[in-house]
Amino acid sequence: MKKLLSGLAMVAIAVVAAAFGIDLNELFPPDAGERSRSATEQARQGKVRPSSGSGSPVAQAFADGASDRILEDGGRIVAVLSDDNEGSRHQRFIVEVQPGLTVLVAHNIDLAPRVARLQRGDRVTFKGEYEWTEKGGVVHWTHHDPKQWREGGWIEHEGNRYE
Repeated sequence: MKKLLSGLAMVAIAVVAAAFGIDLNELFPPDAGERSRSATEQARQGKVRPSSGSGSPVAQAFADGASDRILEDGGRIVAVLSDDNEGSRHQRFIVEVQPGLTVLVAHNIDLAPRVARLQRGDRVTFKGEYEWTEKGGVVHWTHHDPKQWREGGWIEHEGNRYE
C-alpha cells in the first residue's frame, strides 16, 4: 500500500510539473534525497512546522497560507531551472529557506539584470512578493517597479544586488 501511495504521489508531482512546464530532472537532482518531497508532504509528516519564531518569513507565510506578502528571506539554492520565456522572461531557481522547505524564485529578467553565475549550493537573499502554493510557494517581483507604484524587490548573490 505504501508503495502504491508513493507511486501515486510521484504521478501527481509529474502532472503538476508538466502543467507548469518544469522538468522533473531539474527539480529533483539525483542526490536531492529528502529535499525532493513537496513542502506539503513534509508538513504532513511534521518535518516543516514553522513557529512564529522560526526566523524564516517564507516559512511563516507558507504556514499561514498567505499570498501577496512582501518579504525578505534567503537560503541555499537547491536547483537552477531553465528560464520561463512565456510572456515576460523569468530566471527561475529553487531556494531552501529552512531544512525541508523550498520556494521557487521567479526573477523577471526583462525588468532586472539576470543573476550572474548562479549555481546549486550558492547562498542568496531576496526581497519580493510571496504567493502560496502547496509546494512551498513562489517569490516574484524581485525587481524595481518601473512605474514606481510600489516598493521594489531584489536578489543578492555573491555581494551583488540585482534589482
